Amino acid sequence: MPFKRPAISHETSSGCSSRHSSTSEVPSKRPKTNISAKIYPHVKLYIVQAKLDGPTIAELFSLAERTCAGLVSDVEDADVVLTSVTMRRRFERHVPWDVAKTKAIVTPSWLRDSAEEGKPLPCEPYVALQDLRDETLANCPACDKYPCDCEDTDCEYPAQAYPSPPTSSTSPTERISSSSDTPNPDDDTPAPDIPAYLLAPSPPLPTDFMRLSHTSRYACQRAHPLTCPNQKLALELDIIKKGRALEGEDRSALSYSRAISVIKSYPHLITSRRQVEKLPYLGTKILGLVEEFLDTGRIAEARGIASSERFEALTIFSSVYGIGPSTARRLFALGLRTLEDLEVYYGVEKDEPESQLVELEHKENFGSDAKVGLGETWVKIALGLREDLAIKIPRDEVEEMNQVVMRELNALEPGCTSTIVGGYRRGKPESNDVDIVFTHPDTQKVKGLCKRLVNRLYERDLSNFHGHNPLRTTHWDSLEKALTVFILPQSSPFYTGRRRRLDLIFAQPEVYWCAVIGWWV
Repeated sequence: MPFKRPAISHETSSGCSSRHSSTSEVPSKRPKTNISAKIYPHVKLYIVQAKLDGPTIAELFSLAERTCAGLVSDVEDADVVLTSVTMRRRFERHVPWDVAKTKAIVTPSWLRDSAEEGKPLPCEPYVALQDLRDETLANCPACDKYPCDCEDTDCEYPAQAYPSPPTSSTSPTERISSSSDTPNPDDDTPAPDIPAYLLAPSPPLPTDFMRLSHTSRYACQRAHPLTCPNQKLALELDIIKKGRALEGEDRSALSYSRAISVIKSYPHLITSRRQVEKLPYLGTKILGLVEEFLDTGRIAEARGIASSERFEALTIFSSVYGIGPSTARRLFALGLRTLEDLEVYYGVEKDEPESQLVELEHKENFGSDAKVGLGETWVKIALGLREDLAIKIPRDEVEEMNQVVMRELNALEPGCTSTIVGGYRRGKPESNDVDIVFTHPDTQKVKGLCKRLVNRLYERDLSNFHGHNPLRTTHWDSLEKALTVFILPQSSPFYTGRRRRLDLIFAQPEVYWCAVIGWWV
């Protein structure tokens, strides 16, 4: 249907809008703006008027005249489509989907902010429909490169601002291990070649910081330094996140995790709410908490949670290997409050020989075909070893553990490869535990390999007890896993006699790198 301009208080030239519009009289013309002074001198706009009121439409018409080549009445002639509609089915009432795929579909804030900044802005923070995100970025008139490294934008990520992760004496090629560089202890048969797609590039590819943006909705497209300019704010919000997780409020905890991730990636010290109100995942509630922190230097809700007896007890309980939030809440409901209460509850004896506990756990896990999980015996042993398990693991020792495990795995099935993930891969100088993802080019050989490896580690006195695949019922994936307690052989230069938490994750080759990127624990 033909569009009609909304009534406005100032004079504007004729333009366009969506098919859903209101009628009004057309005001007289005004002198044309000098095209050389416009921000987008060659960009034509189309405005979807659905969900916009009269004053807003008038404002957008005026901004379009001052910043762009003009408005068009046919969406196919437009370069950029402005809309407040965020659902595909409703959007398709106004713009055909095949046409939308050839345009940049952004919210009205893109035009407002461009006019306010006086320069072209990237489209990424303003994508209106996530189903068309890639198409919007590709057709964004402000970006010559993908996704957001256009000239004069605020994508400020110089390489020197983010130091490389802590290094150790091990070379980069040794950190991504494969059985081809770990000799088989049992025979001299050469290991088969590992396909290049399962090996990380050597040397590692440098990070192109100019392709990262703190406004991206995806964490893998944002830089996350170990210590950020807004560390204190992130720590306050983290207390609330932990409180939600301990209470079983997983959706709320996820929301806080996303917000904290965005705040950690913000490259400047936050001094006002306006700086961050357009960043992804920062909703009204969290923006209010940010504003409270800026005003008072603290967040009352976080302080209240941190000082509560319940939060303190649940945090202590969940720090024990094998106790999750659900079990922690059950123990609190029974009246337990301290680690000493747990020892009494689980019957931990200070002078009980460790070998008896270890043998008992091993027989429980492998002596029957029953489903294996983290039961009371596991918690009992973890309590007995909590002093060892509380000591953090330096990077050199993490790499040594990986090398030892790979030698044993090579003896079982030559041709495997592995990547250390978790805190080590994020660059932390010390880790609470060690997470390693394994695979083999032959999909059939991956099946059951996890249990075979754990059996071998136990037989060679390298693993004392374990829970096989205990996360299957709580994680979204179907990766085979084993949570073990590992001890280095006495021949190792890093041998201290301490037990270490070691999580083994086995992935099929087609999902190996997805598992590496996605394993966050």
